[in-house]
Amino acid sequence: MANLFGTDKDDVKKKQQDIEKTVQEKNITQIHLYFSDVLGDLKLLTLSAKLLPEVFEGKTMFDGSSINGFSSIKNSDLFLRPDLDRPRYEQDGEENILAFFCDVCTPEGERYEYDPRHVLKDALERAARDGYSVFVGAEPEFFIFDENGEFYDEAGYFSTRSEDKGYEVRQHIANRLSGVGFNIEAVHHEVAPAQHEIGIKYDDALHTADNIQFFKEIVKIAAKEKGASVSFLPKPLRDVNGSGMHLNISVWKNDESGNPTTNAFDEVDADYGLSKTARHFIEGILKHARATAIFTNPLPESYERLVPGFEAPVNICWSPSNRSSMIRIPASRGSATRVEVRNPDPSANPYLALAALIYAGLEGIEQQLVPSSPNEDDLFEYSAKQIESQGIASLPATFHESIQSLKQDNFHDYFNHNMIDRYLSLIQVRK
Repeated sequence: MANLFGTDKDDVKKKQQDIEKTVQEKNITQIHLYFSDVLGDLKLLTLSAKLLPEVFEGKTMFDGSSINGFSSIKNSDLFLRPDLDRPRYEQDGEENILAFFCDVCTPEGERYEYDPRHVLKDALERAARDGYSVFVGAEPEFFIFDENGEFYDEAGYFSTRSEDKGYEVRQHIANRLSGVGFNIEAVHHEVAPAQHEIGIKYDDALHTADNIQFFKEIVKIAAKEKGASVSFLPKPLRDVNGSGMHLNISVWKNDESGNPTTNAFDEVDADYGLSKTARHFIEGILKHARATAIFTNPLPESYERLVPGFEAPVNICWSPSNRSSMIRIPASRGSATRVEVRNPDPSANPYLALAALIYAGLEGIEQQLVPSSPNEDDLFEYSAKQIESQGIASLPATFHESIQSLKQDNFHDYFNHNMIDRYLSLIQVRK
């Protein structure tokens, strides 16, 4: 596993040499530097390939005052430091491109406090101090629209090629993703008309967040190439199922060198095949589910998705298999044992959403929160009164309620308070 928190000079030099070699072999003409603002909107700076030495040195400067939520005009200079562990190569017309996701740094070379990628790194450093690495697989759903803004197709769940007009566009998107280095696991039509899902193979949490950002960018580009458009909004239309982004999380025990060795969630002889570590992690997420919702579900439209009747999880509980619960445990065990958190949607800033879930889960482990019993029933069939009688809480019903839930929970102390204040102020005026 890549070292996410810095590495020795010899290792950096070796990575740089490998990249330089590939740049020559692929005749790279452009460098794309990606980073994200506070709300998770992806940003791009394009440079000539001739500037690769300056990029390696972290000398690429930009005006932070022009990025929503970043610096003031008085202290506007910020720098981009590329992640050398995941160089990405693609072709766009006549241009051969080398792309990096970057950390945002101050002129002194320190972490910039409003960089969401650093927020996730902080959470992963906490996990590392506890002796763990975190891996995540994402399942972003999206809608495809035609040039008139209408549903591209009227197909349904797992429709075949003969039934699914959107198949050609979806496969073009999947092929485009594979061409820029994505490991695609599953591609299929979802429940609603023109709704689709492409599953991304798991990676360490930091690079999964990068992958989600790059995924959304490439999906939009590929759809446009077919005369279509894509929406990652959680509820673009009221009368159909909304789009989620299920996050499959596993925590692994590290050896003395900090390398992950065994899945800490797996225990063959335990109830449901889940270790105490897994059960504690689940409880942490459930305990703070209302507080983390503003990160996993950050738009007013997110709460139009999280309503009964549209297959979205509303209830704060877990199940070994039931999809009506907020957390489900997929059937695979061994190294594939994982927790599927089902309420996030693709409008989330993935760095902040994953940081929030990781902090919550780690609290459950550190405090050894008492495991709750799983929900075995289909809560989609229950009335609100029946659910309440079982003592099952619900996720926030509105955007405003989710903000208040965070403010009322000391969970926000895990984050830099300046970052939280900036995020909440921006998200309430977001257009």
